[in-house]
Amino acid sequence: SVKVLQGEIDETSSIIGIFTGFFILISILSVATTMTRLISRDRTKIGTLKALGFSNAKIFWHYISYGVYLSVLGGLVGIIVGPLMISKFFMSNAMRFFEVPNCNPVLTTMSIIVYICLTISIAITCYLATRHIIKQSTTEILRPEQPKINSRKMRFTTSGNFAKLSFTSRWNLRDMLRNRGRMITTVVGISGAIALVVMAFGVYTSMNNFIETEINMINNFENTAMIDADKAETADMKKIADTFTNNSEQKYIELVDKNNQSYLTTNLFIDNSGGAIKFLNEQRETTELDNTGVNISRKIATEHGLRIGDTIRWRNVGDTKIYEAKITKLIVKQQTQNLTITKDFYERMGEKYTPTTFYLSDNDLTKKEETKYLNVQSKAVMTDNLKQMLKTILNTLAVLLSLAIFLGIVVFYNMGILSFCEQEIQFATMKVIGFSSAKLSKIFTWQNIFITILSGLIGLPLGLIFTNYIYQVSVDDAYDIQTFIPWTVLVLSMLGTLILSVILSRFLAVKIRRIDMVKALKTGE
Repeated sequence: SVKVLQGEIDETSSIIGIFTGFFILISILSVATTMTRLISRDRTKIGTLKALGFSNAKIFWHYISYGVYLSVLGGLVGIIVGPLMISKFFMSNAMRFFEVPNCNPVLTTMSIIVYICLTISIAITCYLATRHIIKQSTTEILRPEQPKINSRKMRFTTSGNFAKLSFTSRWNLRDMLRNRGRMITTVVGISGAIALVVMAFGVYTSMNNFIETEINMINNFENTAMIDADKAETADMKKIADTFTNNSEQKYIELVDKNNQSYLTTNLFIDNSGGAIKFLNEQRETTELDNTGVNISRKIATEHGLRIGDTIRWRNVGDTKIYEAKITKLIVKQQTQNLTITKDFYERMGEKYTPTTFYLSDNDLTKKEETKYLNVQSKAVMTDNLKQMLKTILNTLAVLLSLAIFLGIVVFYNMGILSFCEQEIQFATMKVIGFSSAKLSKIFTWQNIFITILSGLIGLPLGLIFTNYIYQVSVDDAYDIQTFIPWTVLVLSMLGTLILSVILSRFLAVKIRRIDMVKALKTGE
């Protein structure tokens, strides 16, 4: 239906929106770190250019153009390749379940706006990364940059409990405090990547839990059937109901207030399924319906401020008769938020029960005389459809997860290179006074491990928040999907990030062994 399709669009838009936001953030951080390294390397060149008479504006544009040209070119490639390849991939997955006359990718105005805003943001990032050096006088630029150290702020690392820490811990603590900008940028980038990984797995595990609950807990039948509309007039409803005693009736209703004004259109589910349909309490455990009143879905109760003991009023769509009953229980409905009552309670209200849905076993299908009036759908088919939908979600998330991991590697690498460049003179000095390359590699690696752990403490809960946002806010109102992320997902996400951190740190630590001692120490004079 259109409503289901719109729900899928809204859910996918939320996932893509979060991923896109972080991709943009990580790309800006990558540009910032790359430009910082470039400016630091070209410090003497910038001073020479200023001494030769080049204006600040020309030098600014020279470095800003790096980011601008690349973002313009990259954006154009994305705008061309995106609709032709990536969009078609996502749409081909989604359209397996829908028949839409025109499902070709379309380049939206929002895509152009994002492209322009990203280019401007990168230009501003490049400007801010170069400003602190280019604004200095020529004399200051040509002098080697000296680290700014506030001895009073660093004094606490040599006193109290900090003095008991190992040299590696104290060194890294002081270095991170001295280079807070780099550390914060690294933490933001890595925690964002971890959050995306957790969210990608969380979306999948939550949907898998939703499907498993539907198949194994709620739907305890082998087949479901409804009266064939073309044969309804000739069907003997009483005989069918007497033969297939596990059944239910649904009526479209409007919830009304005290002034008989409608505030919600939903349906009334009248249960006589004999256990073929199970119901969940607020802890998502199976429970029995209350036979003395209305069992209302938790989501409707929450959205409209209804509580147990309140009187709820409704009327059938197209009718004026008002029904009233007490809310006696809250239940969780994973699909189709509605009111649920038992057949006995419905008949005590003075109404005639007429089943519309029947729950059949495989043996019931042998009763040809009664089943010829029914449209039968097996649970196996329903299960296959749900699992196919899960596979589609997995394919989509696999692409997004790969991009998240790739961008995380980019952040790790860029920040690692920046960290090495900022500490190169210090490492060279420490090698002179007797520190081995292995010891310095350990210092370098442990700093990255500590930053990764700190990032994980931020990224893991952030991933939980994003996943919860998707399922609690962005999905269609008809669904009540539980955010379900097993602890193994959190552990594997953190462990994978730590392993990646160690591998990249070891890879970058090779540079410590290759430091040109003369060049590094000469630069620092």
